Amino acid sequence: MKNSDIRELQNINRNRDKKSSVHKKQSASIARDLISKKELQKLKNKKKQEQINLKQEQKNFEKEQRKKFKKEVKNKKIKVIEKSSNVSQKKRMRNEIIVAWGLFFALIFRIAWIQFGMGSELQSMAYIQQTLDRSINPRRGTIYDATREKYFGSK
Repeated sequence: MKNSDIRELQNINRNRDKKSSVHKKQSASIARDLISKKELQKLKNKKKQEQINLKQEQKNFEKEQRKKFKKEVKNKKIKVIEKSSNVSQKKRMRNEIIVAWGLFFALIFRIAWIQFGMGSELQSMAYIQQTLDRSINPRRGTIYDATREKYFGSK
C-alpha cells in the first residue's frame, strides 16, 4: 500500500461526517478497493491501541497529580478535611432528632409530675408561706429638715 493511498484514506475518514450519504458510499467503495482486509484490520488495531494509550496516559496523569498533592500536603503540613458521606449525615441527623424529642418528652413528664404528682403538697406549702404573720422592723435612715437639723431619727 502506498503512502498516498493511506493519506487519501485518512482524508476520506476525516471528512466522512461532513459528506452526504452518497459520498460515504463512494468513499467506502474506494477504501475497499485500496485496502486489503489485513491492512484494514491493522489500521483498526492501531486506532484501538491509540485509544488505549490515551486512556493510560490520562490515568498516569491523574496518578501524578494525586502524588503531587500528597507531597504538598506533607510538606506544608496541611490538614485535609474529609467530607463525611450523606449516609452518616443522615444517621447523625436522625440521632439528634431522637435525642431532642427525648429531652422534650422528659421535660413534659417533669412538668406533669410537678403539676399532678406533687401539686397538692406544693399548694399547701404555698398557702402557709403566703398567710404567715411576721413582724418586720425596718431600719430607716435619719430624716433631716430643710435646715439640716435632725427631724426624725432611728433608734
